[in-house]
Amino acid sequence: MSPATSEITLHGIAAAPGIVMGPAFRYTPPRLEVPDRAPAGAVEELARFRAACGQARGELEALHRQVAARAGEETAAIFEAHAMMLDDPALEEAVQAHLDGGAIAEAAVKAASEEIAAMMAAMEDEYFAARAADVRDVGGRVLRVLLGLPDTSLGQISEPVIILAQDLAPSDTAGFDPALTLGFVTASGGLTSHT
Repeated sequence: MSPATSEITLHGIAAAPGIVMGPAFRYTPPRLEVPDRAPAGAVEELARFRAACGQARGELEALHRQVAARAGEETAAIFEAHAMMLDDPALEEAVQAHLDGGAIAEAAVKAASEEIAAMMAAMEDEYFAARAADVRDVGGRVLRVLLGLPDTSLGQISEPVIILAQDLAPSDTAGFDPALTLGFVTASGGLTSHT
C-alpha cells in the first residue's frame, strides 16, 4: 500500500504562461539579526558602513557581469541600479541620522533601508512601490556584509526544481541556473516586480 498523497491547488497571478511540474525547493534567505553591542562611535560606525557599501558594490558588479553574460545587459541593469542606490546621499544621510542617535552600523542600515523602502511602498504608482523590494535587497546586502556573513544564493540547487519563497530579490534570482529552475512561486511580488 502506497502512502497517501495530498494535492494542493494554489491560485495566484501568473507572470508567464505555461504549466510546469517538478519537486519543490523551499528557499529561505538567511536571517540578518542586528547584534547587541555597544557602538564604537558615530565616526567609526560610519566608516564600517562605507566599507560595507564598498564590498557590496563589488558584489553587485560581479553579479552584473554574471547576469549580463548569461541573460544580456538589459536583464543585468538592475544590479547597476542597486549599485547606484549605494551612492544615494539619502541612504547615507538616513544611516548617519541613526548613527548620531547612538545606533550601531547594522541597526542604522536596517532602520534606514526600511524607512526608505516603506516610503516607496506607500507610493501610488505600482512601479515605484515595487522598487521598495530593491531598497530592502540593497539594505540586506549591506547588513549581511556588516555581519560578516557569506553571500548565499540559489546556486546551491543541483537538480531541476520549482523554487518556493516568500519573495525573491534580484540578487536571489541571479543565482538561478536556468537549466535547473523549472519555475518559481512567490507569496509576494507582482507583475511589475523584478522576480
